[in-house]
Amino acid sequence: MDRCRFDNYDDRWVVSTRPHHFHPRYKKEAILSKMIGNPKEDIPYFCRLIKSGKIMKLS
Repeated sequence: MDRCRFDNYDDRWVVSTRPHHFHPRYKKEAILSKMIGNPKEDIPYFCRLIKSGKIMKLS
């Protein structure tokens, strides 16, 4: 669980954040992700998130 990851598809689990969710580091539960599968919006958002350090605060 020492990782962060974004999912946009999950056909095995029933989660309220399906299909776009984020798995925070060290936590089993997923949270809603603002990334919705549109690379033109998602990639700049992801870059800003990484640069800001906020991704670690979501964990």
